[in-house]
Amino acid sequence: MSQPLYILNMGPDDGALAAAVLAALRDEMHACGMLGWPVRYVLCPKAGEEPALALLRQPALQPFVARGWLDQASWQARRGHPLLLGANRFALFGSRNPVVAMTAGGFSALQAELYGVHYGELLQARIQAQAVSGDRFALACEWRTLAEGEIGSAMSALLDHYRSSLINATVLLSNSALSLLDALADFSAGRYLLLAADQGVADERQIRLNCMALPEQLAPGELGLPVNFHALGMHQESAGAHVAHLEWGASGSIQHMACRDDAIGMDAASWSSLVETVDEDHPAERWWHGAPHSPVESVDEINFRLRCSGHDPWALQSILDSLDLRLLDAADEGALQTLHRSLARTWQQMTQRQRCDAGLGLAGLLVHVGQWALARDVLAEIPDGDSPAAFRIDQLLLRARLEAQTGRSATALRVVRECLRLDAGHPEAQGMHELLDRRLVSWQANNWYEADAMRDDELSLEPLDALHIPAWLHQYRDPNIAVVAGLPPITCEAEAQTYLAHVGGRDGTEYAVVHRNFGFVGAIGLRREADMAHIHFWIGVEHQGTGFGARAVRLLTASLAGGPVRHLFTSVHEGNTRSHRLLEKAGFDALGHESLGDDVGYRFMHLALPGALACTNDELEHRLAAVCECIGEPLAR
Repeated sequence: MSQPLYILNMGPDDGALAAAVLAALRDEMHACGMLGWPVRYVLCPKAGEEPALALLRQPALQPFVARGWLDQASWQARRGHPLLLGANRFALFGSRNPVVAMTAGGFSALQAELYGVHYGELLQARIQAQAVSGDRFALACEWRTLAEGEIGSAMSALLDHYRSSLINATVLLSNSALSLLDALADFSAGRYLLLAADQGVADERQIRLNCMALPEQLAPGELGLPVNFHALGMHQESAGAHVAHLEWGASGSIQHMACRDDAIGMDAASWSSLVETVDEDHPAERWWHGAPHSPVESVDEINFRLRCSGHDPWALQSILDSLDLRLLDAADEGALQTLHRSLARTWQQMTQRQRCDAGLGLAGLLVHVGQWALARDVLAEIPDGDSPAAFRIDQLLLRARLEAQTGRSATALRVVRECLRLDAGHPEAQGMHELLDRRLVSWQANNWYEADAMRDDELSLEPLDALHIPAWLHQYRDPNIAVVAGLPPITCEAEAQTYLAHVGGRDGTEYAVVHRNFGFVGAIGLRREADMAHIHFWIGVEHQGTGFGARAVRLLTASLAGGPVRHLFTSVHEGNTRSHRLLEKAGFDALGHESLGDDVGYRFMHLALPGALACTNDELEHRLAAVCECIGEPLAR
């Protein structure tokens, strides 16, 4: 310990963060008998910011300055550049100890660039502002295509990832932030812990939904660009760091943490423990002042209570006793994602007795928010024994809902019949029995549906019907899905019903792609003409990149073996590189034809099924023309 533990504050600080961290560190070291260990908390402001010397004079920080724990430095955040420490600017090129770095608001203060992905093309934006009324300005982007080799290697790797994973979205990236991360790794010799807090986006699904798009209008001072923590995390992970993101409720704030140790590494258990420790010190929302046993009024409040209690199962029990499940329907996605994690952690801490007492209420909550895998585990822990009939019926109805939403409708119907044996007049059981019975009868009448051939261990295809619509609309909410699949935009239940009625009148069918743990994840459709068919498919915004699309195509093509269809065609947007690769792996060959209709930019592919006779190019073109006429798609060479 001849060299201090360096704690680098890499963002703007008014002294509050430094005082809080140093006081907590002093108390912890005192408790562990480590007061003799040297510490150096270094304020590293950006060039042009107010000098950190003024902070060093604050009364709350004076004890730490006197002990030599607090200093200031200037640092060019680039590899190989030293940290110029103290008033005499001592050049420190690296630390022999692991380094802790933190910043609150530091990444959003760095310059960022706006890029775009548009059907396989990479674009860069120049933002223009024009006064419209009073102090408001209209924003517009002038886009230009990026040429190969025009950007640095780190940025290029991130943009290539987004080009292959996104269809049409804007992406904020910061070369300055990447340089700062590389400089931190260089200074620490690959041994650091980074804690950062800022407004931002950490989930690629949010980027896919265009959460980084600029507003159409704003007033001066309103534009606070979100930090792309998803990109920063990928950059660090590619260099060997562990990365986690903790969301702070509905505010859009993210806590980004990353740990890297090139010397001894970090096992999964240590990393998990570190994440849990950081999450326990979550900066909890200060707006809630209700009594701990009063009814909750929002999902954020549920998350707050569970976090403050250390995810205590009894705290969850008090929440469930008065919870109105309808408030979950108004929650934003970030709050629900946090709730999913909170419920999982609380369930892990429950004793067997607590699982029996609170299990049914927790299972109802999990089923309501679509957490099917955990709901199944919870229901499995509830004993069937000597429960009252009403309790047993509620338990069975939850299980029936779960099975029906995860590709097991026949099992769900058997469960509902067991409810009716307990209470023949139970209105909810009667209604569910009627819906499921009608569903299975309609499926049996579908000549294309082969239930046993259209499922694997987790995934199943089932004829799309009205019961799928709520989940379908949720997964279809990204407008790019309709574009790349060549389907109409569908935004409400009435439009979904119209679409189902339209496709149901053709020679073919539409299937829901249903996962055992995630429920509805996408759809795949088939239209037949003689011994040929055209297929289309899409996977929902939350499940893209998981391989579900490839598995759905394999299940559909396998179900057609031995049937009347011998030739499969599909059309793929030329910018949809992911679907191109997926279909090529499934055996489809690209054809030299494209659409002439409204869907310009789509190219056709072909797969010969077992039993198909070899076709000349002219015969194949004739077949494709017949299929295109069937689906109403003009064809060009």
